[in-house]
Amino acid sequence: CWVCVPRMQITDASGSPVYKVHPPTCVGGMCVDICAEGNPCCGKGCCKVPFYIYPATQADTDNGAPYVGKVVKVPKSLAVEFFTDAEAYDSLPSGC
Repeated sequence: CWVCVPRMQITDASGSPVYKVHPPTCVGGMCVDICAEGNPCCGKGCCKVPFYIYPATQADTDNGAPYVGKVVKVPKSLAVEFFTDAEAYDSLPSGC
């Protein structure tokens, strides 16, 4: 259900919304789309599910709506994923 999709809002210093951030969705925005980046498992033992960044003024942010950027977890080896809590992320502009 839609409560399972993490959604965040980025605000400026005055508290005004600047960006909306959430993973790509499907089924009318009710589920996280694990196939949005192609093959959900990258071959190194972890799945790539990005968080897309949308302007705060954009009304529709679900079902493949255009985004201005994304944050993607960088996959590590299976051993690193299982035995450490180290994580690395890339932030990319739209189109990457």
